[in-house]
Amino acid sequence: MFRNFISEIANILQRHGELNEAAHSDFIELCRQLFSTHSYRQFFESYLAYLDGPQDWPTGSSLAHENGFIKISLAKFGNDEQLRLHIWPKSEFVDSRAHSHRWNFSSYILSGTLIGMNYSVSALGDQSFFKLYDAVDGLKTLVPHLTGSLILDGSYDVSASCSHYLNFHTIHRVRKLAGSGSLSLMLSGPPLSEYSIVSMVSDFTSSKRTFMDPDQIRQLLVQIGELDPSR
Repeated sequence: MFRNFISEIANILQRHGELNEAAHSDFIELCRQLFSTHSYRQFFESYLAYLDGPQDWPTGSSLAHENGFIKISLAKFGNDEQLRLHIWPKSEFVDSRAHSHRWNFSSYILSGTLIGMNYSVSALGDQSFFKLYDAVDGLKTLVPHLTGSLILDGSYDVSASCSHYLNFHTIHRVRKLAGSGSLSLMLSGPPLSEYSIVSMVSDFTSSKRTFMDPDQIRQLLVQIGELDPSR
């Protein structure tokens, strides 16, 4: 299952040449087809079986993100696109900082509900925004960028079997209400910028990231799979 799924994603990316809205639509349709007949527990089991055999696609780094969720790199593709599993906690969650990414991304919700909030930046205001460069030796670099204020352009809910797409320019936050966790698959495109943009809060300090090893990933996915209500 997992190997075929990744192969189809590779075909989608090759067909469209990049992760754009058309590729997003094809990726989401692929997800809906797979998870209409298989549970996410079966998906995890197939992924873990894939890890025990020959691996045709490399992976990136997996870690407990400083914002409070866990991201697991499932596969990387030829132009540095990447498929990740995001594991959101049961407690209330909200991104500590509004941010953009260095790449476009497509997200499919496996379980739970996430609230997306998209922003623009007004030149009026004294809130600080920084350029955030990719991590080197686990530590990201912040460079002052501009001052202004966040303007909420809109918010939306995405629940199981739903999706959303964002381009790399969009500044956003994710929120999740307390009560249940959430799982999402995120397909990111190749980096289109050397840095992302983040809003800054006064008590934030950059800290070195701690990466997960394969045994930790395996144990976590087994635990989550056992909680799958559809199994």
